[in-house]
Amino acid sequence: MVKARNWSLSFSSNGKKNTSLGTDMQELTLQFKDESKNYQAGDFYFLSFRNVKGISKEPHPFSVSSAPLNKPHEVSFMIHRLGDFTQKIANIPIGTEVKLEGPFGMFNDEVKADKSPVILYGLGSGVAPLISLALQYAGNKQLHLIWPGPQVNNPHYQ
Repeated sequence: MVKARNWSLSFSSNGKKNTSLGTDMQELTLQFKDESKNYQAGDFYFLSFRNVKGISKEPHPFSVSSAPLNKPHEVSFMIHRLGDFTQKIANIPIGTEVKLEGPFGMFNDEVKADKSPVILYGLGSGVAPLISLALQYAGNKQLHLIWPGPQVNNPHYQ
């Protein structure tokens, strides 16, 4: 189920970290400017980079790959560098203002409400919201994440 929660809105953040996760993946971490903003595991946002020369100003959807447990005003996105837009995200400097629209999604509500064990299966960057949920519920819920592919050897995910 994909829908915006009632408190969905548009707000700004600053780029805090921009890390390569191998040959075709990038992790972009943003710090919310307004600390009253927060997110839930499994959310997704539309991100736009209004003041970055050479990158489209159109909003693009990206799934959250972090959990708000320790840093509720800091959110990370796993981005597959596949097309022109996503390739350019690797070059966005720290401190760049990023506009977020959202949050969207209801993954967290579904997982939280269901008391039975959960099996999550994801491929490529589509695993981002599942990683977010796995981080959120580690040690508190019987949850299994299946993510086949070459990234298993990437130390970032171990």
